Amino acid sequence: MEIQRLSAAQVDGFGNAEGVARHLRRMVRSSESVTEEVSRIVADVRERGDVALVEYTRTLDTAGKDPRPLLVPGEALEEALKKLDLDLVAGMQVAIANVAEVAQAAIGQDVAVDLAQGQRIVVRELPVGSAAVYVPGGRAPYPSTVIMGVVTARAAGVVDVCVCSPANATGKIDPLILGVCRLVGVERVYRIGGAQAIAALAYGSESVKRADVIVGPGNLYVQEAKRQLSAVVGIDGFAGPSDLTVMLGGAVTTREVEVAALDMLAQAEHGEGSIVIGISPSLKVLEKLSKALERLVAKFPSVMDSACVLIHAADAPRGFELATAFAPENMHLFGVEL
Repeated sequence: MEIQRLSAAQVDGFGNAEGVARHLRRMVRSSESVTEEVSRIVADVRERGDVALVEYTRTLDTAGKDPRPLLVPGEALEEALKKLDLDLVAGMQVAIANVAEVAQAAIGQDVAVDLAQGQRIVVRELPVGSAAVYVPGGRAPYPSTVIMGVVTARAAGVVDVCVCSPANATGKIDPLILGVCRLVGVERVYRIGGAQAIAALAYGSESVKRADVIVGPGNLYVQEAKRQLSAVVGIDGFAGPSDLTVMLGGAVTTREVEVAALDMLAQAEHGEGSIVIGISPSLKVLEKLSKALERLVAKFPSVMDSACVLIHAADAPRGFELATAFAPENMHLFGVEL
């Protein structure tokens, strides 16, 4: 991860905050850059089904090795759960209960509307027949994605919920993902990733059952596939690049700088297309943040594909103006007065 810097003078050179935001957005790839390739993959999976899925898995996920069966056997989920640390399982159970409680609260009740002509219209929320949760893999396991996707679907009344996640170079899915799948009651887990997984879930194949709705995060290929297939299958939405902006005041502690750096690294770990931004009116704070990031990046090379920019703002209001123009997905404040 190369750390770029923008001085206050450079910021002013862009003319306004929108100019800075445009510069930052150009640092990450747009969906148009993969449109044609994703279209080809989607068409191939629709036409050739499992044969295409196996070929893409061999080429993109398992380093040329023949992949394992696309459907993970149920006993593998059970074994993975048994091997998880008990404290971790307890923590996951708390998360599952909390997500379920919030999801239940979001379920709307029937609403009756009586019109002037005497008609009564009843608005009712009904669950879809099946849902698929895409869980990214490769850089780090994301059990939270399993919990948020599956538990929310269950709360909505969806009975048939599957999980799809790419295999690693050894042909396996991280045991933590498999264990949590069993913990939330998932019975079908597919070893497929990328645009080909979304295509399989949208159209179905010999091994993959078609879903009514596909949810979950993913890289640019996954998101572009969801966008292209949104007329074929329901999706949660098209997510842009994963990003985080942290703002630090001039009087932050060393500990706060370290936490900010860790937050940025956690977001950068999402991979290519991610951008993390640090903003502060203090050059001294930005220097400390830069050193903390350089030290951490050396330990975690998985963030190398991400973009990082440290911006010196003239003052806090200017920093907020820049952040507002960029409109980050995530925003963290350290020692900044609102």
